[in-house]
Amino acid sequence: MELVRHTVAVVIVYLCLLTLTCPASGNALTLEEELQELTENYVRFKEAVQAKNVQLEETVRKLEDQLQQNNEIKKGLESELIRLESKLQQQGSRLAAINPSMLTKDYNKSVSNSDTQPVGVLDEMATSCADLRQAGYNSSGFYLLVRNATVENVFCNFTKVSDSLGFRQCSEYGNLTSSPVYFYVQRNNLFSKESTPISFDLEIINVGEAMNGSSGKFTAPQMGTYSFIFNGLAKFSVSSTPLRLGLNLQLNGSGLTTGRVEVGDHVIVSDKLIFFALQATLKLKSGDQVWLEIFSLSPGVSLYNDGTHFTCFSGSLLQ
Repeated sequence: MELVRHTVAVVIVYLCLLTLTCPASGNALTLEEELQELTENYVRFKEAVQAKNVQLEETVRKLEDQLQQNNEIKKGLESELIRLESKLQQQGSRLAAINPSMLTKDYNKSVSNSDTQPVGVLDEMATSCADLRQAGYNSSGFYLLVRNATVENVFCNFTKVSDSLGFRQCSEYGNLTSSPVYFYVQRNNLFSKESTPISFDLEIINVGEAMNGSSGKFTAPQMGTYSFIFNGLAKFSVSSTPLRLGLNLQLNGSGLTTGRVEVGDHVIVSDKLIFFALQATLKLKSGDQVWLEIFSLSPGVSLYNDGTHFTCFSGSLLQ
């Protein structure tokens, strides 16, 4: 720009000198016309450069916004990965503490401290305290039992008769168990349906088999406190009217205000992706079902996925 200004200035000075040294004639008028033409060209060139600068600044702003969004998505995914790795290490430590011989069909010992009680031999793992009593166990304590396709550490109270309520429950203190429950699932494609459970295509991990990806529903296998985390990427198309997306957790068909998130609600001047997350901790009973639904969706808005699995859902039993 400075070079152009310098060149134009030199030309103007040169023409002025010619005007001063040459007599007034038709040639002088021609020089004035040329000066006018140069001035007009300079103005047009300046306007074109300014317009180009505005376009470049807008492009840079869009790229900066996209970079910020990508960084937020990256941080969210890294945080979720760290949490899941920590959870896996904890479960691995708990499983390692279990004596492998207790998980075989030759299982014939309880985890009771008594070494002198008369016991029989079971052809396979017991499924109830009654099985243990029939095999000759009579010392109350914690035993490994197969329940709901998992191995549980259960307290059996052998001071009660076999048909009593306390004995059937296997514990005077409730169903004490160390069975792990946790899952992590993802979607592959866009989703844009209201009042419909969000399904998931990929089952990364599903310990306890409580999550059904095809239906999108988690069924609590036992009473306890559960943690749920959802991460998603909302896609907004260009619109002159405000757009929004609202999503929440459903518990047995009722929307939860504690597990609710809304994004958007403003005019969109260019296609935009917005990362959002939802987290909730719930006390559930055995058989309770939890899933995700979109309760508010503007036209041109969807949960975005392009094979990079931005939409993911995880949960775990805390206690």
